[in-house]
Amino acid sequence: MIGRKQEITELNRIYNRNKAELVAVYGRRRVGKTYLVDQVFKGNLLLCMVGEE
Repeated sequence: MIGRKQEITELNRIYNRNKAELVAVYGRRRVGKTYLVDQVFKGNLLLCMVGEE
C-alpha cells in the first residue's frame, strides 16, 4: 500500500500490545480506510464494524 507506512506501523504496534483496545479509523470517504484495516489484520481480525455516523 503506497503511502501508508506510518498507519500500518501504528496499527501493528497497537495490535501487538498485551491488552484490549478500541481503535477508530476515520477520514475522508473513499481513501481506503476499510481496505487498510482488512489488509493489516488479514486473518487476525475478530470484530470489525463499518458504517456511517
